[in-house]
Formats: sequence, structure tokens, C-alpha cells
Amino acid sequence: MEFQCYDVLEIEGRKYGIAEKISYREKDGDERWQEYGLKPEQSGAKWYLTISDDGARCVLSQITYQKTPPQGFRLCGKGVQKVMRVNGTSDAARGDLADYEEYESADGKFLFFIERWREGSMTSESNQAGKVFCASGRRIREIRLCSDADARILSARLHADRRRDVWRIAKIYWAFFFVSIGFIAWSEGTTWHDVRNVLGFPYTMEERMSDSPYFIEDKEAAQDQMHQFTTWRDPASVAIDFIESAGGDVRYAVQDTGASDARIAICMQKGETCLIYEEGGQTRVRVGKSGELIGEAERVQSAPARSYVLDRYAQMIRQGERNGREYVLPNDAQGKARI
Repeated sequence: MEFQCYDVLEIEGRKYGIAEKISYREKDGDERWQEYGLKPEQSGAKWYLTISDDGARCVLSQITYQKTPPQGFRLCGKGVQKVMRVNGTSDAARGDLADYEEYESADGKFLFFIERWREGSMTSESNQAGKVFCASGRRIREIRLCSDADARILSARLHADRRRDVWRIAKIYWAFFFVSIGFIAWSEGTTWHDVRNVLGFPYTMEERMSDSPYFIEDKEAAQDQMHQFTTWRDPASVAIDFIESAGGDVRYAVQDTGASDARIAICMQKGETCLIYEEGGQTRVRVGKSGELIGEAERVQSAPARSYVLDRYAQMIRQGERNGREYVLPNDAQGKARI
């Protein structure tokens, strides 16, 4: 017996619309059940309907401010429940964990529940972290899915409520978006690339080189998802500039010190890969997301003789160190950075 959001149920002569649906599983077992958040037809406080997967157990309950089970109730079950799926309007999110205790009256008709939601298990979408809920309820036997005129009106009302909630959240996000853009636009030294970063479209290495006068693109050598550039600047200086312009936000930056060209591989957090090396007295820079380029970068990363100085420098930038360049990358007599 399983229902969906916006279905309307008749329970003991009253109609309830389903506003949320949470699928649970026992963390260390095979037991599964569904919990439905119900809104009564004639308004009023929210109710919860819990149904086991085999349909043998149905409980109708409501949140209570009572923190301990009533006198005469005995503990009949406890464990850790894991949220497997969430539909509709809910504060829970997939992956959330909660310790629960279940008590029942002497005749077994009435129940009392305690849920303690674990903070460390919560996802970024969850609003349950650290909360404790208590509920009292009773076992029920008769549940009927309704489709009459009154049920259709209630279902339509739930749909409208959901659309209002989505629109309200969207307005909050749009307001935050415009405030952020306005703040950036009026900040001193702000560039279009700063705005792009806020919007989640960071300035790519390929765009940096295309905009810079120091690089010349070799269009004949370009391939699908890979671009090649030439520059008179030394490889270490090019690598340093890339790491600094990305704010140190790299997955890894490593140099194969055993290779004849001492090539450098940089992999950005967004998946863009860069290979820097000397060839014919000039510095070659290959950048992109092609599989061939990624394979070459991984070979540099696993080379027998390799240096992680650039990787440490990226970490220093992320930590806000200001003197990292002088400390990690001193210059030689010709003014070239050496690592």
C-alpha cells in the first residue's frame, strides 16, 4: 500500500491530502516504511501517516510537546532510520539519519515516538540537523483513496500551496542574486570575471590565455576540447599565474622533475587540465578537457621523480598566505622562477 503526493485519503471518516512523502529504511536492517505528511480537508494541524512496506502496520500521529512517553507505555522498538527519498514539501533530505524510539500502551492501540536527528549526517538541503521530535498516535485499519469532487478540490489546493512555496523560495534566491551582483558591481577593482565566478561560471584557463598578450594560440595544433598556446615566459611563471588567478582552487599541481622538459601538470577543480613545458626554446601550454590531455597529466602526477612545490603553493594561497611566492618560488639569476 503506497500513495503519492497530492493524493487524498479518507481515514476514519475524515479527508487528508498528502503534502509530503518520506521513504525510510532501517540503517542496519531491511525494514522499510513510508511516512506521509497530511493536511486535513478542514484545515488544522499537520498529521503524519506511517505505513510499513507490507501494509501490515498503519499509524496516524501528530507532533506533541510532551517529551516523555505517557505513564504505562513500554518501549517496543528502537533503531536508526535513514531517509531514502523525499517528495513534496519537507525539511528532510535524502541521506539524513535519526535515532528513534517507539513506545506503546498496554493494549497496543496507542503509540509514542521520539526522533533525534543526527547533525553530522545531514545534507546541505536538510533543515532537521540536531532537532528532536516527539509524536503521539494510534494504530488504524481503514484507509481509502478518494477521487470525488471534494478530493479533487483538496488536491488542487495542495498543488497551489506547493507552487506558492516554490515561487517564494525562487524570489528569495533572485533577491540574493541581484544583491550579490550589485555588491560586486560597486566593489572597487571588480571585473566581469569576478561576476562570472559568483554566477558559477569561472574564467577558464583557455579564456585567460586568449585574453592575454603573452600567449599566442597555435590554432593548427588545437583539437577537440584542447587548445595549444606558445609564450616567451618560463613554465614556472606561467604555472604560478594560473594558480594565483584561480585563488589556489586546484585539484593538483605537480612537476615531473625527471623529464627532459620538466613538464608541469595542473588540474583545476572544474575538470580543466593544463600541461606546461619547454620546447624549441619556447614555453608550450596545452589546456582543455580532452581525454588525451588528462592522460598525459595523470602520467606526470605518477612520475617517479616529481615535485609538489606548486601544490603546496596553491594550498598557501587558499589559506591566505601573502608571502608564498617568495618563500616557495625564488628567482634565479636570469629572473626566471625555479621550482
